[in-house]
Amino acid sequence: MEIDLAKRSIADAPVSSLTVEFPRINDAFEALPSRFSYLPTLTASLRLESPPSATYNSLLKINSESGAVGIHDFGNRIIGEAVFIPSGHGERENDGYLATFVYDIAGNTSDLVLLDARHVDADPIAVVRLPRRIPQGLHGSWIPGNF
Repeated sequence: MEIDLAKRSIADAPVSSLTVEFPRINDAFEALPSRFSYLPTLTASLRLESPPSATYNSLLKINSESGAVGIHDFGNRIIGEAVFIPSGHGERENDGYLATFVYDIAGNTSDLVLLDARHVDADPIAVVRLPRRIPQGLHGSWIPGNF
């Protein structure tokens, strides 16, 4: 949705012709102008016959100013939404990481995967094998600090 305060209007603003899940942004830019959105989508590399709705295996990064699209395709694995984690090394909107849970259907295992938000199409920064499967559709937030 595009909200134009000066015109007091709201309009649909499609960002992709692909089927996507709820988009995420760098939370520091909520209610501010932002240009990068991170959205799960489904590509042909997921080899499941008739996958259930809300099944995604790739992560899109869409630049709303330039129209550029980056994609990280996880192949025959299912992903959840990506949470943005600021790097702490810069003030730019995409200085950080994207964390997502990835479920490997064949091995019945889950990983926590970190991608560089600036280069979503690159190899992961880190892959952490988890001791048990994480359910598809788990949502989360990044809360910095010591607890």
